[in-house]
Amino acid sequence: RSYMALHARVEPDMQVHEYCPEKKMKNFTDIISMLHAHFPDPPVDNVVITINRALLEKEVSNTNITNDLAVTNLQVLNDIIKNGLWDGRVKVMEAGGNIAKASTIGVYSKHPMLLGALIDYFIGVDSSIFIGTEVSAFSNMAISARIFRGRTDNYFYAPGGLKAINTTHPPRFVC
Repeated sequence: RSYMALHARVEPDMQVHEYCPEKKMKNFTDIISMLHAHFPDPPVDNVVITINRALLEKEVSNTNITNDLAVTNLQVLNDIIKNGLWDGRVKVMEAGGNIAKASTIGVYSKHPMLLGALIDYFIGVDSSIFIGTEVSAFSNMAISARIFRGRTDNYFYAPGGLKAINTTHPPRFVC
């Protein structure tokens, strides 16, 4: 079955990342709206979200700070996991970190973020469609690997909409 990998880089550490603010999307709702605008009908059967849920949850549960955007982004993530996208016609799931945490092999479950990122990378490389952000080395590396493998259905989300990266040359990470 076909699937889209969405590298939703909306965690709190990216919110305060100071480089390339003109290329960043911090609000998960806006990214989801872009998907629906660009693809009025579901282009895939499933969407795998690459996101660090633990960072969002840690920020939201911290009583010493108030980060309304983190609260909103976590609510959006929970909603689309529960209800899907495109009016529930497309199932949404998280992969990497959850797979690592569930592992019965000790070293994997002890380092779920690292192993989760590796799992998410290969899920992204093998996806039917990859959508990421220009301000992420992860997204740039995944798109580069996809281009070298002949997978050209790649996009960056950015203010103004999805930007197709369907070239024979990988994008350069310049932030």
